[in-house]
Parts: sequence; structure tokens; C-alpha cells
Amino acid sequence: MTRSLRKTRRDFPRGGFGDFDALELQVLVSVAELEPTSPTKVADNILVEQNSVSEPIAALTKRGLLSVEPDLGDKRRKLITVTQQGADLLREYKASL
Repeated sequence: MTRSLRKTRRDFPRGGFGDFDALELQVLVSVAELEPTSPTKVADNILVEQNSVSEPIAALTKRGLLSVEPDLGDKRRKLITVTQQGADLLREYKASL
């Protein structure tokens, strides 16, 4: 997992894949590897502060690449998963490496 994130950081330091920036790609890859997961775990996984992942998660959710649902076991927490569209995009991204 860490290897794929390092590769993401190295390959996309100033741009992104398509119209995604490096942080959005890191969040998407991290969610795919940890799902279902929380924003806190995503932030810990990519070594950033939790507030740094809020915007990328919202943007990826708006694009239909992530799904955010309340955690039924803990109403204060949200669970994030990758949608089918997000999984398709990740396959395309990995094929481009």
C-alpha cells in the first residue's frame, strides 16, 4: 500500500491523472485499500492531517467516485467506500502506470 502511495506522489507531484490532483488520487487509492474506512484512517494512511482529506473526499463523492454513509455502529463516524465508477477509474489509473 505504501509503495503505491509513494508511486502516486512521485508520478503526480504537480498535476494529476486526468483532472485529479495528487491528494485526490492518494485519497481514492487509500479508500480502495482500506474500505470501508473513515476519514481519520485515510488521513493516517497517507500521513496528512484529518482536515486535509475533507475536501478531496467531498470532491470525489460529488464526482460519484466515493460513497459516504453513516456508520450504523457509531453515528458520529462516517464510512467511505469506492463506487463502481471509482473502481473503474482506479483500474484505468493502475493500467497507466
